[in-house]
Amino acid sequence: MRAQSKYNASLLAAKGLTDTQRQAAETKFLEALEAALGGPSAVRGAYCEA
Repeated sequence: MRAQSKYNASLLAAKGLTDTQRQAAETKFLEALEAALGGPSAVRGAYCEA
């Protein structure tokens, strides 16, 4: 289980998915985003710069 971050990601176009499937997809997206940018603080920093 991943630690709770200080930001979230919501799939707005997740039609046809159960809540469990949507939550799993959101978690996978956050994990990929953090891995690509270098961690949670980098994601927050990129968001603040946008």
